[in-house]
Amino acid sequence: MQTTISLRVNRAPRTLHDWAPDDRGRRLAELTRAYRDLLVRMPYSSAAPVYAVAGETSPTVFGGNCIDQAEAAKALADSIMGCESRYLRDHRHHAVHVPLEYGALILDPYLLHSSPAFLNGGSKRQHAYPRVDGVEGFVVFRQTGDWIGLEKKVFNPAARAYQTAQFCMSIGSANIERPSRADASIAFAPEQTSLSVRVLDPSIQALIHLVYPVSRLRGEPVREQCLYVKQSGSEVICATDRVRFREATDRLAHLLGCAYLEVIDYLLHAAVLYETHAPQGIRYYSANPTNQ
Repeated sequence: MQTTISLRVNRAPRTLHDWAPDDRGRRLAELTRAYRDLLVRMPYSSAAPVYAVAGETSPTVFGGNCIDQAEAAKALADSIMGCESRYLRDHRHHAVHVPLEYGALILDPYLLHSSPAFLNGGSKRQHAYPRVDGVEGFVVFRQTGDWIGLEKKVFNPAARAYQTAQFCMSIGSANIERPSRADASIAFAPEQTSLSVRVLDPSIQALIHLVYPVSRLRGEPVREQCLYVKQSGSEVICATDRVRFREATDRLAHLLGCAYLEVIDYLLHAAVLYETHAPQGIRYYSANPTNQ
């Protein structure tokens, strides 16, 4: 007598489509929570690639540039959604494309949209930080065939109008491999006119930046007096305004979880590295408002 033994193998679902509807909703909710947490806990630092090009390590407390942020978002999406996401790129800017059976999710922590954006052709408007003078920021995602356009809008109270940053990325050119940290074309891009650390204050949905204007001071000695703080919807606070500058930078340092002098030294050292390693004759321009 021949006995047939049937073995049932429990295969882990590989894409969101494979999960039951209840699981899909749960996983999307989990990814949204994790992504929002990432926006708060991982600051943006345009100085990070300068450290990398110089062969030095940028401390994680200061976050990273859009590549580092995209890498963290990709890891979340791959783990929670059970699929293999890819890096999207528009020149020096990076985001994450999460393929699903019935569309895709777009994650772009640098643009600070508050939830993963689902696209299946057409367009979608998503709330984004910061809020300025009570006016919410937002990102418009547009998909036309293989191309995805991203348009970030933040209210400018001085102009009583929105500032706009735009990017365009090809799904067909998306890559699984992480882009290099030590990319001089990103660290010293002509559009990168300043070095900064940017952090989101979730209690007031505002951004605080500590900035060193490298394009304006190229070739000059690096000095602490050249630093300034920029806050959402507020005027620039220069280091020469000692009391207000210290108060604003203390707030930024508190949100980062470091000491005042640590963030000051971090950015000043980045400026020294920039002066040492950046090529001469960079023709700076500002196609997009930086660090919105």
